[in-house]
Parts: sequence; structure tokens; C-alpha cells
Amino acid sequence: TPLTTILGALQTLALPEFAPADPDVAALLTSALGQARRLRTLLGDLLLVSSPAGRHEELPPDGLQALLAEAARAGMGEGAAPAIEMPSGLAPVVVDPPALRRVLAGVLRGACRRGLEARIEVAAWGEDLMIAVTAAGAGPLAPERATRLAAAAGALLQESADTSGNARVQLLLPGALRAAAEP
Repeated sequence: TPLTTILGALQTLALPEFAPADPDVAALLTSALGQARRLRTLLGDLLLVSSPAGRHEELPPDGLQALLAEAARAGMGEGAAPAIEMPSGLAPVVVDPPALRRVLAGVLRGACRRGLEARIEVAAWGEDLMIAVTAAGAGPLAPERATRLAAAAGALLQESADTSGNARVQLLLPGALRAAAEP
């Protein structure tokens, strides 16, 4: 794609052997590369929310747990293994896996950048599914992009602090359990 071509050219020019000697030009190149990467992420987000109904899948509890672990690795690095607490007897859920993975990876990346240890909790609230990320430390975890992506995918994302003052992000997926029970 054109964006891939632009990114490739900018990344090549950023290599030490091709780096410009003029610091102003180097700063301009770094800025352009950062903006191109941001544009790639934004385009990916747009693709995710462009047809969310077609991507909803029914996942059994172990499939949901695998998706959460994958989001943790995407957000925190390949070696990441935060605690994932799943309720026993959780019914299958209907979710948009790419959107859920992207939202949670963004939240977990926020915890990782601040050096905070995170854990993931899953709970059923009637017909709704709640996924909470709690990180040992205060301050915001969810990037604005994750909040917008969650809303576009039909989920609610709320950030707060738990009773110990730790950062907590709750993602509510309305009807995720009801949809799985429908024929």
C-alpha cells in the first residue's frame, strides 16, 4: 500500500548509515516516521470498527482466556503473563476478537510503559461481560484511542482507581453472554 511504501522509505532513511547529518532534518525525519506509524495505527482502528457486526464470534471460556493472553503479549511484550482471573462456569461469550484484542493491548501497554504489574479479571454481570485490568499504581492506563475504539465496537470503557488507589480499567461488553445463548 502507499502507506507501507512511505513507512519503508522513512525507516530506511532513519538507519544510521543513511541518517541526515543536519539535526533539524533528522528531527523532521523522526517526526515524519512517528506520524506515519500513528497513521497506520489509526487506519487499523478504522478497519476494525468499519464492520464490527461481521466479526463477532462466540468464544468458549478457554478461547476468551487465550485472547486475553494474546492481548497481554501484544501490549506488554512476548514474555508477558499477567494473572488472568476467569470465573468458574463462565458461559461462552460473543465478542469482536480483533477489537477486544486491540483495546486491551492498548490498556496493558499503558501499564507496561509505566512499569506497573497488571492483572486481568473477567466477570459475568447478568447478560453482560466485564473485563477489568488493574495495575499496581496510580494514574491513567487507557489511551484515548482505546476508549474510542471500545465505544465504536459497542463496549463501554471506564477508568477509575480501586479501593487501594491502583489504576483500574473496566471494559463492559453489553449482551455478550445473552448473544451466545441465542440460537
